[in-house]
Amino acid sequence: MTARRGKSWHTSPVGPPGIFYRTMGRHTLKFGWNTTRAQVNDLQSNNNRGALNFNPDFGRTAMENFLLGTPDLFTITIGNLYRGFRDWEHTAFVEDDFRLSPTFSVNVGMRYEAETSPTEVNHLTDPKMPAQHTLGPRFGFAWNPGRGRLTVRSGYGISHSSIFPVTYQTTRFNPPSVQVLEINTPSLVDALALAEAAAAMKPIPRAQQNLYLLSPDLVTPYSHMYSLSLEWALPSETLMRLAYMGSRSFHLLTQAVYNRPVVVPGIPTTVATINLRRPDQRYGAINVVESNSIGYYDAAQASVEKRLTHGLTFRAAYTYGKALDLGGDFTNTASGVEIPPETGTPTCEHCNHFSDQKGFALFDTPQTFTMSYVYRLPFFGASMRWPAAVLKGWQISGTTLFQSGVTFHFHTGSDAPGYGNVDGNTADRPNILNPSLLGKSFDNPDSAGALLGADTCRPPGTDGLPYLHCRNFDNNIPPGGRGNLGWNTFRKDGTANWNVAFGRSFHLPGGDRSLDYRTEFINFFNTPQFDKPGVQLSVATFGKITNTVNKGRQVQFTLKLNF
Repeated sequence: MTARRGKSWHTSPVGPPGIFYRTMGRHTLKFGWNTTRAQVNDLQSNNNRGALNFNPDFGRTAMENFLLGTPDLFTITIGNLYRGFRDWEHTAFVEDDFRLSPTFSVNVGMRYEAETSPTEVNHLTDPKMPAQHTLGPRFGFAWNPGRGRLTVRSGYGISHSSIFPVTYQTTRFNPPSVQVLEINTPSLVDALALAEAAAAMKPIPRAQQNLYLLSPDLVTPYSHMYSLSLEWALPSETLMRLAYMGSRSFHLLTQAVYNRPVVVPGIPTTVATINLRRPDQRYGAINVVESNSIGYYDAAQASVEKRLTHGLTFRAAYTYGKALDLGGDFTNTASGVEIPPETGTPTCEHCNHFSDQKGFALFDTPQTFTMSYVYRLPFFGASMRWPAAVLKGWQISGTTLFQSGVTFHFHTGSDAPGYGNVDGNTADRPNILNPSLLGKSFDNPDSAGALLGADTCRPPGTDGLPYLHCRNFDNNIPPGGRGNLGWNTFRKDGTANWNVAFGRSFHLPGGDRSLDYRTEFINFFNTPQFDKPGVQLSVATFGKITNTVNKGRQVQFTLKLNF
């Protein structure tokens, strides 16, 4: 499109298509739209070959039960799992950059998003997901009082997420075309025979099966995001910034599990009777995706940024913040694929959601320091003599990260009597007997186990107690209840990492040719970042740190010929 500036709409020379702008005096207007047709054709083969669980139960450890061939759960999926889901996604926005004065400018905008209800092309599954329509206003300003070195910036906006296919396509596991069966304390021989025959089987009439549903009240998650910053332009092309940033996120996705077994007079409360004790005997576990979690984030940040002068550019930032939620965050799809797997799932069916799951977010890092830099070494200047011609022109660059460890919590390790609450779900949390441990970091493989008292744990039936007990924890949990340990109450090892690179470009004779050489050191000081200790009280690895989450020092060399 060609036209005189200010008289017509123009397409942006950069960025995605479908965006138009027009300048009218002190206003610069933008608007755009996008339409996407989403097609998901796939096979989700969860448990279609069967899955056996071996846990501490029957007075034995998980390993002993494995060696004896005594599983406590067999899960298998029967039926055709191929699906083709379709939906439309539409977005549109309008925005105005308005300069009220030479020192004060405002940005206002509105974004509209719509998602149609997904359908399955062969009518094998109806997700029953309502269509979504959202509006997201935006507002911001920049003020340079007195045209001096200080600039004040602030912004507020509402941003919406999506309900992704990984969430709604779990409905493929529902009857009548598909069944998910859970058999407690099965015969190993019968379980293996069923697994072998499952591929040719059709759903079994009147079998007790799990359900995977979307709440009729399901809505897209959204966040109120806001910030305020003060920026000072300093000498030597340096900018200092002090900022506050925060957000409040609502309707984050979680997965509730209903129809959990209860205590029934005359029926023993054991793993073997889990399905006999479910209130609705037509079904097993009823898994429902809900949008009922809330997230809170607040942070203060100080940063310094230097543009390239005298061969040096760098940016350094320190952030102090806190992130809380009710068990589900913006990364949670409630599809069952989260790590840890109980993310967003209440510990027990009748637990108070706030008291059960409010705590630090999985990604909460109270303190973070980052730095990036590039420095061209000043030695030997313009000299062309040997060895100056080889040694000049080198530059060093890198990134540095120091960060607090993220959070985790401990599990009982089994749902069996004496270990868990015997409600068919293994996300049980124990009782903490030593509150002084709360909030501590367990980041040293030589001391973590001793601090936690891992060697003091005794199985049910010892010391006259019918439940697993340790010096600092125990699993004295009522059927269908929970322990007193909160959500994400401990921290693992933090990060201290340096990545460094050295390089230079050598000009070659014969025209516009050069050779670039670069050596990169990843984790330059070879600093390990330890993983969290074993989190299951009933397993031998409880309290033991057996892994790192980073690699050791890596060095790589590159040569690139430009011609």
